[in-house]
Amino acid sequence: MRFVTLFIGFIFFSAVLLYLFDNLQNDKKWLLENFERAIFFSFTLAGTYSVFEILRYVGVPISYEVLAVFDGFFRSAPSVNPFEMRLHSICMEPSFFGFFASIMFPWIFGGMFLKRHRLWFLFGCLYLIVLLVLTFSRSLLVIILVEFFFMLYLYRFEIQFQKKFFTYFLSVLIIGVLVGIEVVGIAGFRELITWAEGDVLQIFFSLFKLEDESVIARYGSQMAAINMFLEHPFTGVGLGQYAFGVNEFMPSWAYESEEISNTAFGFVNGVWPICHGLYARLLGETGAPGLMLWISVWGGLCYKLIRSCSIVDRAEGLRIKNFFVSTLGFLFFGVMHDSFGMIVVWILMGTGMVLIEWDQEEGNKDGDAYRVGNSGKL
Repeated sequence: MRFVTLFIGFIFFSAVLLYLFDNLQNDKKWLLENFERAIFFSFTLAGTYSVFEILRYVGVPISYEVLAVFDGFFRSAPSVNPFEMRLHSICMEPSFFGFFASIMFPWIFGGMFLKRHRLWFLFGCLYLIVLLVLTFSRSLLVIILVEFFFMLYLYRFEIQFQKKFFTYFLSVLIIGVLVGIEVVGIAGFRELITWAEGDVLQIFFSLFKLEDESVIARYGSQMAAINMFLEHPFTGVGLGQYAFGVNEFMPSWAYESEEISNTAFGFVNGVWPICHGLYARLLGETGAPGLMLWISVWGGLCYKLIRSCSIVDRAEGLRIKNFFVSTLGFLFFGVMHDSFGMIVVWILMGTGMVLIEWDQEEGNKDGDAYRVGNSGKL
């Protein structure tokens, strides 16, 4: 009886997936619009949660009760933040929320040019940056900065048409960042973060100095994967086998990090060893061919997304640009974290595969009447 139930469930879900896939292929505009709505809903959810998380940090009593209600919906147990004053919102840890923010940022930024209520998206963009700063995630701050410059280039025609508004946005952004830095210092956040001393350049260069345990763990785990590759350059040690052989390849200096030393004697009743870098992991587990295959898939996807921008109308072209920058955020995140098992990877890949099949005749038919300047082109 259980087999029959499972089989019926399998048939049902397969039929639903086929139905969705067929409809998404036939209505890519619907896909883009609803992907955008999902991003906005996620931002509203995370932003609301983060308000009470910040209030908890400053000691507002009601925030504890509200967060307990939220956690009842999203977590199996009440949230206990082990990251001191580092904001992590609805995600497991600050760096994951930073990654989440890097996916959302292009869409919030683009909303200032695509939506009517531009001021809402202006303040939403500033609020997202504030939340990201409060994660104190160095790597994600760098990723958002890179995304920002990509958005400036991709939206350069929109910015030219709305110079006054964009000048206002930059002014508010600069003032907000300066005020935010002072508020963070006054509130005592900064003293709790060991690397938050000095200016922005010093914080950036701290990513490459083996002085912080998290940096040691990141480069140590990646070095172990590279050592696997050097011993097995063509086949690697096998997909998913990193944790089983990491102790043989880990450099001795990496054990200065508690995160690495906790996995030094195996992972029975201990911490499962992970590689803090997707590309290093693929190199060690699948060898050079596996890494090149992964890069070629995403490289081809990004190239075709860029081409799609020029054959659709203005609104869809801008949304594809947003999606492209979100994809870049994931690719950059893979340099510092093992993002292979995250479901968003497959959402981005699946959505991208549908978007690059956009029919050129349909794009040409609808595009000319709606296009503003050269906004659909790169």
